[in-house]
Amino acid sequence: MNEEAMLDTLVAIEREQAMGQRLGFDMSNWYNDTMSECGTTACLAGWAAIEAGWKPAANVSSVVYAEKDGRMELWPQVGAGVLGLDEREADALFYEPESLGEVYAAVAEISGVAEDVWRDKVRGRV
Repeated sequence: MNEEAMLDTLVAIEREQAMGQRLGFDMSNWYNDTMSECGTTACLAGWAAIEAGWKPAANVSSVVYAEKDGRMELWPQVGAGVLGLDEREADALFYEPESLGEVYAAVAEISGVAEDVWRDKVRGRV
């Protein structure tokens, strides 16, 4: 896991939630432009991709694709690449947690760094 990229992603999620959500957080959607009051939601993979400059693919009937610089990839592949996750780690972070709290717990387990340490690092940057 790329801990700096994970920290950047968690900070972005927490910052947006504290400021009124430009992009919502919902672990059941890679990216969805119709799910929240602000108009969009994304899961951890979607947030990581968006923070790295990826956008929802245009002219594609499904929102499971992201695009950047003319490349199109699935959101989970992009998120895993940005966060430096292997397949097992990606599965544990993208398919099992249902809330941000559960994401923190999974990140702690994968990284071997206590959940409260992750939360303190994020709070220090929000």
